Amino acid sequence: MRRDFRVANAVLQDSSGSIKISLWNDDADKFKSGDKVKIDNGYASEFNGVLQLSAGKFGKIGFVEEKK
Repeated sequence: MRRDFRVANAVLQDSSGSIKISLWNDDADKFKSGDKVKIDNGYASEFNGVLQLSAGKFGKIGFVEEKK
């Protein structure tokens, strides 16, 4: 059985700097430039000398809820 995966590479940025992130499957289409996101239980790793952030198998990425 073949399973297809989708991936989108993006850059997260805030006042402290920027980091690359790979968004997999449904997350690949969920976010657009300028969205504020929150990652729970994520981790950083290095691939080809570049630091990357991932929500991973057990993490979660979602939108930051704006305070009213």
